[in-house]
Amino acid sequence: MRKIKIILIAIFSMIALASCEKAFEVNSIHFPIEGGTKTITSSSYTLSIHDRNANYGSGYVENDIIYAEMDWLKAELDTKTGLITITAEKNNTGKKRTLYISGMYADIQSSIPVIQE
Repeated sequence: MRKIKIILIAIFSMIALASCEKAFEVNSIHFPIEGGTKTITSSSYTLSIHDRNANYGSGYVENDIIYAEMDWLKAELDTKTGLITITAEKNNTGKKRTLYISGMYADIQSSIPVIQE
């Protein structure tokens, strides 16, 4: 009985540690009206951009870099370094806008909002 408890504790500990891992180092990204470029670190091995209705933008892979874009947002994931470069165009709409960057890590998909004033 004691061995079973030890095994169960070990299994639950591994699950808890695995759930702490995430694809992105940040929980959200904010850009000013003027737009700009930001770089974040990622553990993700995929990259895509989508809106809140799960409409996805386009993307392609070239020389170990994953490119994704949708509307006013572009992102590049360097799969060798884990760096994602995100570029937002100037916001001329007069309204706050949001898209989402998604990636996979440990076979779990994660998304973070990219918000522009």
